[in-house]
Amino acid sequence: MKKLFLCSSFLLLALTACKKDDKAPTEATEKSAENTAEKVEIPKDSAAVAKIWMDYGTPGEPHKRLATDVGKWNEECKFYSKPGAEPTVMKMTVDISMIHGGRYQYAKHNGSYFGMPFEGTATTGYDNASGKYFSIWTDNMGTGVTYVTGTYDEASKTYNYAGEMSDPLTKSMKKIRETVELVSADKQVFTSYDTDENGK
Repeated sequence: MKKLFLCSSFLLLALTACKKDDKAPTEATEKSAENTAEKVEIPKDSAAVAKIWMDYGTPGEPHKRLATDVGKWNEECKFYSKPGAEPTVMKMTVDISMIHGGRYQYAKHNGSYFGMPFEGTATTGYDNASGKYFSIWTDNMGTGVTYVTGTYDEASKTYNYAGEMSDPLTKSMKKIRETVELVSADKQVFTSYDTDENGK
């Protein structure tokens, strides 16, 4: 049975968005984070250091969760120019595999994007050191990168990500937010929220 992967993207004009993102951390918060990082004590014992690196490089339950997505999926992508607007709907496919010994999920998307050939790749993983999931996206519609980090909520079976993407209009990085809801073994809903010039 083929799987269905639904993706929706909220866009306002040229990739400006709808949902409000969290405000940037204050200077005090940033200093606090820096102080916390400085307090981490690095072991001097070589055996302890070796174990830390072994633990860091060993796939665990989060990686097994990512591996359950392996296979070929059909995608139905809906793009909204603004909240409440009728979406533009496109069909694509994605082939998902695990790479580097089950440490990363590699997803290759193919289809058409507003009538043009489209291909994009997402490399998703779980960083044992930071305790967070991350995803890196690139495609043939740009020359930049989208990078997000986040967590998985078992109760709602949803990944919650936040990060940045290159914005060719401002020539800077723009905040974005993404969610991936695991509806069933054969259906997921991916939603991407862009950020407009007012931070919404």
